[in-house]
Amino acid sequence: MALPILKPLTDKPIWLVGAGLAGLWLAVEVVSQALHEVGQWLPWGVAAVGAGLWLTQRRKLPVAAAPNPNQLDRAAAEQALRRSQQLLRTVAAEVPDWSSTAGQVKLDRWTADLERSRATVALLGGPAVGKSALLGALQRSATELANAIADYQELPSLFVGGEASNEASDPDTLDAALEAPWTLFVTAGDITETEYTALEWLLANGQQPIVAFNKADRYLPADRATVLTTIQHRLHGQLAAEAIVPVAAAPAPIKVRKHSADGHIQESVEQPEPDLAQLLARLQTQQAAEGDRWRWRTIVGNTGRLNQQLHQTLKIQRRDRAIALIDQSQWIAAATAFANPMPGLDLLATAAINGQLVMDLGQIYQQSFSLDRAQAIAQTLGEVMLKLGLVELGSQAIATALKTSALTYAAGGAIQGLSAAYLTRVAGLSLVELFQAHVEAEWEGVAEGDRWLSADRLSRILKGVFEQTRQSAIVQGLVEQARDRFLPSPAAS
Repeated sequence: MALPILKPLTDKPIWLVGAGLAGLWLAVEVVSQALHEVGQWLPWGVAAVGAGLWLTQRRKLPVAAAPNPNQLDRAAAEQALRRSQQLLRTVAAEVPDWSSTAGQVKLDRWTADLERSRATVALLGGPAVGKSALLGALQRSATELANAIADYQELPSLFVGGEASNEASDPDTLDAALEAPWTLFVTAGDITETEYTALEWLLANGQQPIVAFNKADRYLPADRATVLTTIQHRLHGQLAAEAIVPVAAAPAPIKVRKHSADGHIQESVEQPEPDLAQLLARLQTQQAAEGDRWRWRTIVGNTGRLNQQLHQTLKIQRRDRAIALIDQSQWIAAATAFANPMPGLDLLATAAINGQLVMDLGQIYQQSFSLDRAQAIAQTLGEVMLKLGLVELGSQAIATALKTSALTYAAGGAIQGLSAAYLTRVAGLSLVELFQAHVEAEWEGVAEGDRWLSADRLSRILKGVFEQTRQSAIVQGLVEQARDRFLPSPAAS
């Protein structure tokens, strides 16, 4: 998922933007008072203040529904791994030239994680925020966390190299952050809009990072408190205030003067120790509160994201196969009706809206039907189309498109033939939507019974598909394809 690339203005801390606008308002006020033109400066002052408030107001972040902690155990993690393995085999079997190696490597690693006793903590953030220094400081720290944390992993910097680089690297880096049990998001001051967007994405995908306000020692005490409060305010309701902590991974050297008894002054430079106290305390608190659940949570989350990718791959492949089958069926129906014109009701009956089409599409989506059952579904589909008046509406759309086509003069059955093709396409696409929705419900564990084949559901889907396909460009494209198929070219003549 690519992050939007933001303008340079939004790379500035929001409180600075608001302060700048507030300063602009004050300047306008002073000048206006000097000129005694109250009626002219008041609207500008109100506008400046309003703009500042709009920019500084806290937005509500979307948060993904977290799994129920009471349902996160080893059994849930093992079931999630089995489901992903099954889906991986399905995609490998149905998608030609698709390699399952990368997915299998991930599943093998997550399976091994079932036995892990210590977690990995990922560090991410923009460039020059001190991730490497913080990594080294954490690795050198000797605390009780050594029994809970196996390693700290620094991820590639976000927001590096402009749009092209961001589009290619940021999603991969953020995905890697989601795979880690715990994440430290490192910033060197008040978060910018690009950093806020990255945090927003992590929160929306179920990750609860710790925000490390690094280089806090470079600020005066009052400014340090202001920046920390600002970050906490912007993330209020999404992260606990305790999850936003100041750190000094590489404190600035301090010049020390020593006065001797004889009056001499000796100067030296001392390097303070890193200040990680609040960060380590937060990590300890988080580890104690979660216990072993981090292991099951991480496996369930990672397999869920892998399943989404596999589902999308399978969805695209199945739809491509289904569209090819619908294309073939619609032209068979068109050729039959083109040569033998028929009334509207017979047109629907002889179009390729039949049990065979239902069975063929069902096989693509792994839905098995007997011939009688498929014919019953096709009959229901035809009855719904008649009830909705799609035969007449479809014929009218085709007739309008034929007014500008040479196909009008080829044969008297042009409208009937193309109407049969169009109805076949609408029916086929509706079945695709129906089967895909049912497959997704099955994977979610929703027991639908026979409700998913009800006339009401078919009616809703048919309406939607018909509205999408009745656009003039789509119908005109169908007419153009028919002209190429049924009218010989001059060269052939």
